[in-house]
Amino acid sequence: MLTRPAIIAAQVVGVAAFVYRYLSFVDFTNDHFLHLAMAQQITMGAWPVRDFVERGLPLMSLISAAGQAAFGAGLRSELIVVSGAFAVAAAATVLCVHAASRSITLAVGLAVASVLLFPASYSYPKLLPYAMALVAAGAYAAEPTWKRAVIVGAIAGAGFLLRHDHGILLLAGAGALFLVSGVTWMGAVRSALVAAAAAVIVAAPFLIWVQAFEGLGVYFSDAVRFSQREAEKATWAQLPRFSLDATRPMFVKLAHGPVVHVRWTPGLPDAIIRRGEDRHSLTRLKLVGPLSWQYELQSWSSGALEALVRDPLVADTDGIDRSAFRLKDEPPFVDRLLVRLYGPDEGLQLRRNGVAALDYLAWLLPIAATLALIVQRERWPEVVRGTVAMAIVLLFAMDLTMLRDPLDTRVRDVIVPACVLLGFLMSLAWHAPRSRSVRLVGQAAMVVLLAVFVITCGAVGEVSQKLEEIDARHGVSGMWQRMHALHRKLAPPREHLGEVSPMYESFAGYVDQCTPAGSRILSLTFIPELFFYSQREFAGGQVTLTPGYFATDRHASRMLERLAHEDVPLVVMDSETAGEIEHGYPRIMAWVRARYEETTRFAVGPGKDFILLTAKNRPAVGSFGPARLPCFVPHAGSAA
Repeated sequence: MLTRPAIIAAQVVGVAAFVYRYLSFVDFTNDHFLHLAMAQQITMGAWPVRDFVERGLPLMSLISAAGQAAFGAGLRSELIVVSGAFAVAAAATVLCVHAASRSITLAVGLAVASVLLFPASYSYPKLLPYAMALVAAGAYAAEPTWKRAVIVGAIAGAGFLLRHDHGILLLAGAGALFLVSGVTWMGAVRSALVAAAAAVIVAAPFLIWVQAFEGLGVYFSDAVRFSQREAEKATWAQLPRFSLDATRPMFVKLAHGPVVHVRWTPGLPDAIIRRGEDRHSLTRLKLVGPLSWQYELQSWSSGALEALVRDPLVADTDGIDRSAFRLKDEPPFVDRLLVRLYGPDEGLQLRRNGVAALDYLAWLLPIAATLALIVQRERWPEVVRGTVAMAIVLLFAMDLTMLRDPLDTRVRDVIVPACVLLGFLMSLAWHAPRSRSVRLVGQAAMVVLLAVFVITCGAVGEVSQKLEEIDARHGVSGMWQRMHALHRKLAPPREHLGEVSPMYESFAGYVDQCTPAGSRILSLTFIPELFFYSQREFAGGQVTLTPGYFATDRHASRMLERLAHEDVPLVVMDSETAGEIEHGYPRIMAWVRARYEETTRFAVGPGKDFILLTAKNRPAVGSFGPARLPCFVPHAGSAA
């Protein structure tokens, strides 16, 4: 049940998750730009299915488009949308873990771990609907009414719109929920039918739209082919191995003390200097002059600094205010707390081993939770049984469909049901039905286990790098400065670029300045970021055309039909897949070869170039850059 403390904890974790995701932003991957390019297409007046190929994630593109409309065009708006989605998912994770574990401590700790794990920016649909569905599952299990079954089904319908397979998995999990929630078989069947109906009703507007402009049979046939092609390309992960690197240190200090210079009295033997260093807790770094060393301080209280300055063996110091006995550059307060603490270093290979541990956990948790649920069935309240049963089905199904290479990315996608089941299993010791002393020992052990899990998730999510980006060592002032830096980075005129490689910036600048505002780019390679950077639509209804996808004659006809009515001055290919594109899309390439010619190539990596083709019979009005690329509209930098 939703208790006031749990709700407050969820709100706090949600706000913290938003701040963490927002302030640690560096850039979006090119996979994320696939959704951004389609969202931009929508803001420019196009609609999925009717005007361009929809790839099974309609609601995700619509949410991003709504963000662009509400907060303004640019990367900052998408960052707000993504950070908000992860924040809601984190808050919901607190609530569903609490429902399964009946412990605020476990709920908050595991939700924090899910935040620190830092799933990919485009993966929020793999967390948000699952967390919300598990919260709804707990509410239904506590009071199994048809209205609450409707909520469970509606969330599954929304999950279907975020990504079609999510809706199927959520309805499967809902089936397990209804079976164990203390109702009769007929009651469970009725709830399942109600939930399914609610899911269909939520998805109905999209399904009607698809039927009107393409036909459901054609749409889902394409979806099946798309999934089959994805499965063909997928490399299923082998069981990961744990390892250590004995050539590297196993532990490292979490923070370093401030650095000062100390010049010792002339004539002192090294043994005396060493004793002085030990007395003042100085860590020798390097020699900077005769009897003058650079040191790291382990203690920098005014008393410790005064003792160092007044030491008769010390001739002089640098970096210390010798009259006030304080550092000239005071380090962050956090360093005082961390300078004596140690954390894992490269030798432990914590990130690699953390991925392995999470992978094994993802497979073992459903088994262990099922056994615990069966063996002690009568011990668990309805809300626990319902939430855990749904999480078991969800995690097992997600393992089967999502856990493949790259494992360090995919293992993060199953974190919500994993946290629920881990919280449930940890609650066995947390709420041990024995003496108070036994229960306290069990809780202490679970706190240690929780800390290990949080650290592991933080290592996989590279939390140290994220905290450096946020500048968390300087507290609120550092985070405030980071927020202003992000605002400057994503403010006009760079709101569509942020930090981008010179090649992409030059390419996008060329497209933006040298093609008409309403023109489109035909992409025969994977380069979705170019559309967003240049603020251009994609041609032929395809955000990208990669080998093996949408390769039927029907797709070619539809694509050529769209191209016949579009202004397409540029075509982009890549040297790696050009041969496959020629072979797999002969009608498209015949159309391209008749109308376009290669103009230049942009190197994007070892052995890979982007190939730019421009319209043959389209007169240029100027040129762009040192390569004198043809400009099809006049601009300030063009040359006649």
